[in-house]
Amino acid sequence: MISSTSKLVLAIVGLTILALVIAIVILPTVGAKTNFATYQNKDFHFKIQYPAKWTKEETSLHSHQIKL
Repeated sequence: MISSTSKLVLAIVGLTILALVIAIVILPTVGAKTNFATYQNKDFHFKIQYPAKWTKEETSLHSHQIKL
């Protein structure tokens, strides 16, 4: 049988590991800045922002289509 002191130590170790995982893995991704590019259509008077890693393709599409 595990003593209450051993249970307490295991609980503290478990919480410490959880805190480290949150600090190292989860927190750096919260609020991470994403670079955006802007697409503007002057014919229809609108613009949108999309992730800069996406590629924009306007060739071989109908005039009202955009492929991101």
